[in-house]
Amino acid sequence: MTRSAADPTAHAAVSEEVQALRRAVFEGQHNLLLNRSIEHLFNVAPVLPGKEIWELPTWESPADFSYEYDGKQHAAHDVVGNTFTDALIVIRDGRVAMEEYANFARADTRLLSYSMGKILNAVLVGLAIEDGAIGSVNDPVTRYLPEFQGTDWEGTTLRHILQFRTGMDWDDYPYKPGPARSSHENSFIRTVAHYHAPAKSLTRAHPPGSVFNYSSLETSMLGALLENAVGQRVNSYASQRLWVPAGMEAEAFWVVDGDPEMGGREITGGTFNAVLRDYGRLALMLAQKGYANGRQILPEQWVEDMCTPGGSETIEMNPGYNYGYQTWTIDGTRAIASIGTGGQFLYADPETNTAIVKMSHAPQPYPDFKPSADETLAFLRAASAWQPR
Repeated sequence: MTRSAADPTAHAAVSEEVQALRRAVFEGQHNLLLNRSIEHLFNVAPVLPGKEIWELPTWESPADFSYEYDGKQHAAHDVVGNTFTDALIVIRDGRVAMEEYANFARADTRLLSYSMGKILNAVLVGLAIEDGAIGSVNDPVTRYLPEFQGTDWEGTTLRHILQFRTGMDWDDYPYKPGPARSSHENSFIRTVAHYHAPAKSLTRAHPPGSVFNYSSLETSMLGALLENAVGQRVNSYASQRLWVPAGMEAEAFWVVDGDPEMGGREITGGTFNAVLRDYGRLALMLAQKGYANGRQILPEQWVEDMCTPGGSETIEMNPGYNYGYQTWTIDGTRAIASIGTGGQFLYADPETNTAIVKMSHAPQPYPDFKPSADETLAFLRAASAWQPR
């Protein structure tokens, strides 16, 4: 058979041993180690840094604040042991105030972001709009994904996807039998189909813009949309427009849903990997309203739009939060908290110029790590209110 560059199935079969390890990434039993071993289990698409590194000086004073959780006061460093933390960085006013590694993670360990990495899609869409490759968030999805013309996606805009308000009928929970589980298995485990492949056949359950429905499938659609809009691979565009100008220090990568030379695409819904300090730089850029490494990377107004909830209701699945552009907003603040399965947090507060990233291996799925997530939020709020010396 002749292999086609457009065919993600045209590559060697994945062994049963590797498939078993890939499934274990989302099962939680061994994710302490698997979260930092992704490039050994999957095809990946690298995001290359440049030669100029955005330096992060440090505060001299220790992290001497405390946070309250479950009726008790905790020293700042308690959050590491209490919430399954592997790596934690707190950056205030552009200087590192706290940096911790646990469980043999190191400064050069590239850690899996899970859904925390969804925020990169919003960042890249903003850059593509600035470049003129995308007109605006009000553009129809079908303009950039013409294969969706004539489907229920007609009338859906980029804004609807960014805010998870497309109205499409999709249950994003991959831990039980169903379409989401099948999509996860076919793309992430066996790599025989694109992650977003089921999207084309979805039907509309609600008018666009009216109902929030979390969907990693739709985030992965954004990856395909970006590739079509900018005319290059997402990893290449991310390197050129974000990783290099923002002064990131290390190579990052996405998992792809097949051999990248044979048509595999980046799974942008939750497979990004990077070192802790580069995640911290990304959070700091957002806390500084798009300013990074001595220059304005993202337009300030775009960051404001990212941090604005798409609706006024408190999201039932995550009380106390709403949702902006591919990131959670925290009610009563201008802060955002991008959250990934297992306790990954990217927090940016423009009001206090605070950036925090916490990479973890908490029990999965979400209901099991909710106590850890609640304690983490208490820590984030306290760290943002603290003034280092």
